[in-house]
Amino acid sequence: MLLIRTIVFLAVTFFGAFLVFQCGAVGHEYDAGSKIRVINNTSLHFTEVSLFSMALKDLGPRDTTSYVELSFDALKDDPLIYCTYNGKRMGRYVQIPEKGTGLASYVIDSLNNDIIYVSYRIDDKK
Repeated sequence: MLLIRTIVFLAVTFFGAFLVFQCGAVGHEYDAGSKIRVINNTSLHFTEVSLFSMALKDLGPRDTTSYVELSFDALKDDPLIYCTYNGKRMGRYVQIPEKGTGLASYVIDSLNNDIIYVSYRIDDKK
């Protein structure tokens, strides 16, 4: 019985350490020097715009934010873009810029049936 408890304890400890290591690694997959922006490619006005849990300015039709340095921690932040249109808060998962990305844009392409469509593009590699 002691042997089984020891094996279970070691297995749980190993699995827990593995999860902590993996979760910690996920938060460092992007390049800290990457800069991102949001482009509104629609005729709509969006308020309360945020990307990767970073608050950005409101976006008028065909408006673009400035590039901002990406600050992302996978344990605390969401890989989402959020915005409000006509009082309705919407969100969409987005791709996290990978290592070597210098400048990247998230383009709000359209809004259809209360679903926001966003594309991702790399503007400049490091």
